[in-house]
Amino acid sequence: MSHQQTPQPQPPRPKPQEDLLTSPFENTLPAPTVEVAPPPIPPNPHKDALLQALSQTLTQQTRSIHASNMSAIPPLRAQQAALNETSNSINREMSQLSDLQALLDSNEKILRQAMHDADKVLDDAKQRDVPAVEDVLVAPTVVARQLYETVVEERALEECRTVIGKALDKGRIGGDVWAKQTRSLAREEFLKKALIKKISRGMGLVEEERWD
Repeated sequence: MSHQQTPQPQPPRPKPQEDLLTSPFENTLPAPTVEVAPPPIPPNPHKDALLQALSQTLTQQTRSIHASNMSAIPPLRAQQAALNETSNSINREMSQLSDLQALLDSNEKILRQAMHDADKVLDDAKQRDVPAVEDVLVAPTVVARQLYETVVEERALEECRTVIGKALDKGRIGGDVWAKQTRSLAREEFLKKALIKKISRGMGLVEEERWD
């Protein structure tokens, strides 16, 4: 008994996809063979007038802005020159101030050193004995020493006359004693003054009197 081969069933074919964009009622028209130029746009006088007015307005505004900018240039240049001069002046003053600051710093340093040295001298002087006036006041020459001594004697005579006058006022001495002592002291004082004048003239301290 022979086995016959049973044919396999064929799978169903898929249906063609329906074209939804193409209508069955559309007929394809043949493409035109000659290109036809579009008709020219007719002139629009209102549009041309508007463009002309806009052009004139923009031109006037541009010229006005240009003239305004040109008129503003000279003041700006003058202001720039003034600012440059001011900047140069400030730079010069800053340089001068720097030099002055350096000078002040140097002077301050010198002054501080001088004050420090003066304090040392004062501290050293406080530890020493105070000298007498006669030891400090030393005449440079013999004539100058004679002048100093004569001036001291003349001042002493004047003081003596003052003391005698006060003694007379208080009744401690009589009038005859006062007169005698006053004449003597006045004579000595006159001689001392004459000697002082002579020495001073010789040392060039007093100009000589001239009689016309």
